[in-house]
Amino acid sequence: MNGMQTECRKDKFICLYCRDATADGEVSSNCQELGDGGNGIIKKNNLRCYMDKFEQTKEFYHLLEEGAEALGAEDRGTLYRPCAINCVKKYVLKEMQRQFDECGGDYDLQCTKYGRSEYFFADIIEPGHVYEIGYPCCFCPMVESGLAKSTAHCECSRQSILFVLHTLMPKREIQVTILHTVLGKANECRFRVQIK
Repeated sequence: MNGMQTECRKDKFICLYCRDATADGEVSSNCQELGDGGNGIIKKNNLRCYMDKFEQTKEFYHLLEEGAEALGAEDRGTLYRPCAINCVKKYVLKEMQRQFDECGGDYDLQCTKYGRSEYFFADIIEPGHVYEIGYPCCFCPMVESGLAKSTAHCECSRQSILFVLHTLMPKREIQVTILHTVLGKANECRFRVQIK
């Protein structure tokens, strides 16, 4: 990646309350030190209740993922599409649209100019038609929190890529295939994009 290194916290999770990195199932030291309980702040004596609820949430999410794994590809796409759109519509889509417009609607030029950052990569395989794009590590807050563990969840990323590219090129036929992901034990998340 042009000499740029990104440190991924694959072995860490993010505390859902304060967003600090923690070991799986632990509350961060910031949460343990909270005091007054105002504005929804967790009091130290309420941490056990919070952790019990978090364990329930993890169980629920695990069962939800098992259900998603059992779905066919089309149904899984339908399940994850609204979440994917919600995830990218405020910031990612706007930035990708800005880049696309700046490049005069030339996706190859956009990939060449902006296809290397600490958050995203884009490789042109066949100009105008085939690309491999992705992320140097998983940035999904559901994965970072330790909730999402199944590769079925990677459908969300696939759907977000489809949404962004369909928005940029609404008259083109676009297919996105998951090649490998961090949840699948790879070092990165990589997707093949075919544009017709």
